[in-house]
Amino acid sequence: MITHYHFLPPRKLYKILWASRNDIARVEALLHDFFGKPVVLLNAARTGAFIALSAKGFKRTAEVLVPPYPPKCMLDTIGERAVPTLHAGPRTKAVLLVHQYGYPQKMDVVMPIAREKNLMVIEDSASSFGSRYKGTLVGTFGDVAIFTFPKAFQTILGGCMVTDDEEILSYARNYLKKQDTFVWRSVSTLALFAAAFEYATFSGRFHSFANHMLGLAYSKFLFFPNPNKRVCHLFPNTEEEFIRQIEARKENLAIFREYFGGTPAYPKEVEEDSDVVPFVAPYFGEREKLDRVVEALSKKDIRSGVYHFDINRNMFDQRYVPTVSVPVHQGIDKSTMRDICEIIQRA
Repeated sequence: MITHYHFLPPRKLYKILWASRNDIARVEALLHDFFGKPVVLLNAARTGAFIALSAKGFKRTAEVLVPPYPPKCMLDTIGERAVPTLHAGPRTKAVLLVHQYGYPQKMDVVMPIAREKNLMVIEDSASSFGSRYKGTLVGTFGDVAIFTFPKAFQTILGGCMVTDDEEILSYARNYLKKQDTFVWRSVSTLALFAAAFEYATFSGRFHSFANHMLGLAYSKFLFFPNPNKRVCHLFPNTEEEFIRQIEARKENLAIFREYFGGTPAYPKEVEEDSDVVPFVAPYFGEREKLDRVVEALSKKDIRSGVYHFDINRNMFDQRYVPTVSVPVHQGIDKSTMRDICEIIQRA
């Protein structure tokens, strides 16, 4: 089965048994060199949003501007320290800028507005590892950025925050140290294995059980924020391997662009001024056509769905349109990518 994620093959799950604390330091150093900013490894991207809001003293009287289609887990996380809102007002103190699917927001338009409104900028770059806007890496524009490992690499859980704000960095390190106890390390390991078996079993009772256990762990994520060494052990070993996996996604996007680029199905403005490393590629069209595409892909054991994409890529001037999310990850070879495009064309 082909999904949005490049899952770790079940036969390689044994690798997580050979991890060490050195893996955490290795990944942190690799990402620091890549972004050119301090990096704090975490159990998940959304923990970074919680830490940033906490560090800045957010209370439930403050609001965070969010897009209309954020994941529930992010809304719950923001809700721990502030009130998510769809409309900026006097109480709005921060904005969650989502680089959707790896396609950057128009940062030269968005950032001046955010600064004019005196908003802390949290870049939700969860699915945007390596994407650039006008040559600058996504995740280096705002006050803090958050990334998710499994949306870019063959890992299980894990993420990081990128920031050079000393107040946020200091709070993050103290918070991670405080929560680094035997109990929460044990819960983290249980969550990891639940996720591993959920990824390895796409259906059946065991999958349901693993999914249930993972859900319980997710509800306590903020209590074990530290990175898991086993997650880091699965991360690319070198910057060359890291870049190679990013380039593989871009190559699959180039194939997708060959078929649909410059058409209503994939208009040029979607990538305007951007070098995209996609989580998925958006395919646009009338709802009836999109439903046919999803059905055709599912018959070939390819998971997809109809979602909404901000074609303006502007948090302060959004225009969401329906789209099918097409897998383009590095686990898909070029021949298969062309087959996927052919299926979409015929649908």
